[in-house]
Amino acid sequence: MCIVVAIVMALTVLPSMQGSSHDDQTKTAGTSALAPNVFNVGIVGYAGSVATLNPFMYTTTEEFETTSPVYSSVLMYDLNANLVGDLATSWSVSADGLTWNIKLASNAYFCDPANPTVKVYQVTATDVIWTLHEVANDVNNHLNSYLSNGDFSVISSMWTGTDQFDLYIKTWTPYAPFLNALTEIPIVPEYIWGHLSGGRTPTTFANIPMVGSGPFYSDMKSLPLTVGVLKRNPIWFHETNQGWHINVDVLQLKNEMSSATAWTDLTQNPPLIDTYLNVPPSQYISSLRDSTTPNVIGWARSTGFVYEYQLNQLSNDQRAARGMYSGSNNQLLLNSTVKLAMAMCVEKQTFIDQVILGLGTVADSLVPDCSPWHYTYPNPVQYDPLGARALLMAAGWAFDSSGAPATSNTVPLCKAGGLDPLKFRLMSLTSGAEWMMGSYLLQQWASLGGVELDVFLVSGNQMNSAWYAGDYDAWLWDWVFTPTSDPSTDCLSIDTTMAIGTWSGSYWHNPTYDALYNESLAAVDPVARRVLTDQLQAMVYEDHNDQLIAYSQELCAASTVNWEATSYGDWSQHWELMPDQGLPWLYMQLNPVSSPPVPVLPVMGTVTKGGTDTLRVGFSAPVPSTLGFVIENHGLKSLTLTYSFSGKKSPANTMVIKISFEKSGAYPTGDVVTVPVALPAHSMTWVTIGGLNGAKGTYAVIYEDWSINQGVLAPG
Repeated sequence: MCIVVAIVMALTVLPSMQGSSHDDQTKTAGTSALAPNVFNVGIVGYAGSVATLNPFMYTTTEEFETTSPVYSSVLMYDLNANLVGDLATSWSVSADGLTWNIKLASNAYFCDPANPTVKVYQVTATDVIWTLHEVANDVNNHLNSYLSNGDFSVISSMWTGTDQFDLYIKTWTPYAPFLNALTEIPIVPEYIWGHLSGGRTPTTFANIPMVGSGPFYSDMKSLPLTVGVLKRNPIWFHETNQGWHINVDVLQLKNEMSSATAWTDLTQNPPLIDTYLNVPPSQYISSLRDSTTPNVIGWARSTGFVYEYQLNQLSNDQRAARGMYSGSNNQLLLNSTVKLAMAMCVEKQTFIDQVILGLGTVADSLVPDCSPWHYTYPNPVQYDPLGARALLMAAGWAFDSSGAPATSNTVPLCKAGGLDPLKFRLMSLTSGAEWMMGSYLLQQWASLGGVELDVFLVSGNQMNSAWYAGDYDAWLWDWVFTPTSDPSTDCLSIDTTMAIGTWSGSYWHNPTYDALYNESLAAVDPVARRVLTDQLQAMVYEDHNDQLIAYSQELCAASTVNWEATSYGDWSQHWELMPDQGLPWLYMQLNPVSSPPVPVLPVMGTVTKGGTDTLRVGFSAPVPSTLGFVIENHGLKSLTLTYSFSGKKSPANTMVIKISFEKSGAYPTGDVVTVPVALPAHSMTWVTIGGLNGAKGTYAVIYEDWSINQGVLAPG
């Protein structure tokens, strides 16, 4: 529940306000010594792509970007893609390859968002054991494939040695992806997750607020609608252990309505975002590759983005057995001739040239081209829509919908009597022009082969809903991997039977593939394992249900107004610096410019019983704008807002607004009170927020689209 109190003023924020006489709770906007370093990441479609903050259940990149900075893992990758310890200080394996001994940092603590500076709950082997057991044994957990082969957990037992930081893990057989799995699994607090009640389970738990031991923490009390806010963890153990320091006080993931608004927000001065992920190819080429844009730098790098043309293979029997009655899919796409014909109607190079303007390469496997495990299929299907039409007609689809013999222009082709028309639903995203363009190219090419595709463009959350229900015939979507993604557990697991219900988009069931996949998990010799993963990639290609179109370069841009250009590093050489990789390296090396522009974002504050919290801001220029106060009601009975303002040629004035709450939630979210104030030019304005009756809640001060100050109202 939020209340927004807005004051309409003539105001523009001054560069700084020095010489404050208020106590240490005073926040001075524009004063670099007190203002936090805020890094804003612009993401088109972010608001429609975050449906969960549960790190065990994410499916979208946006969900991963929001949750991963909050958590530590046992291991992680450094700037050169080498394995290094995160919670682990050392690790070793027995001669038989079965028993791992992991020494954990003894000074890692979970950060409580309500009291982020207080160290209470240590991260111990108990938390790691609980987390790994949950992942390995819960088939509904989206990370299950990291520690399971679909039939049982790869872990046979876990125990502690000399103390709670001396961990032993034993696997049933040697397990090739084990170390990589330890980089992917976030360690959660057992004291929370192991004691869920009220019917909540680790896969249904909302996990709000998130509690982890990573470089950032989050005190968001609901799913982010337009902005995901993460704050620097003041008790991050790596500051002591490694001397590492996060230079970003607040990390904000901001929704952008379109690529045009994102580019405007990046390039204006001061910018509203500091980096823009997934820049459209046309914008990248015109403004970054072939020319320059003032105060903006950019990078292009293949990091594992794969465009996928997926044909749903869920059989009616499987749908019934799984109780998936809310969706449907056309069973004709399970026909091998239809799948091959569909593959013959995809001109991959033209897709690359027109949709991503040449910034990519032809794809043939889920294992991306940037991976050392990538297999290049030796005899790829050639684009031949007329050949596809002939193939389908020879298989009996030789009629039109009226039952008359088909002509060279008939769409869709049907069987005798106009039955079994080759007409399918193709689903894709609304979040970028490339999805629409790519979908209509597929539609155009398919029609040449006698197949009709009806295109439906939806939001990311709608795509997820259709995915879980198996309610689509085909989609144009993507997978996002990394150069270090394990070929089996990260990539090839997607087409296993065990992935149905979690990661499988094809709903493909192939026992031969499943058995070969399990062999790849136990093959610790890289040469022997490579033979198996090559076979797996070939099997997927030859079935044609999972048609990979293109490996696209990831295009990013960043503003150098707030942050030194050199401190970004070179993302084209070090993909580990990209914000969507969930690693801390970028935030450790970013360096703010000497005088960052204002407004600034947000400053923590606390109001104790009988106390106040004060924000001081300077304004000038007669430009009408809005200064608003957003107050979340969490048991708050009453609140006093005091606005004080004065000018060089005018006396001081004070306005007091008292808000009374009849009960928690008395005011619906978004209630706005607008108070007109005649504020003199060059005036000084400050706001006092006081909690009454020992009430507690949270507040945020908003200047236009910027959050200047936010904090907590708490009883003494």
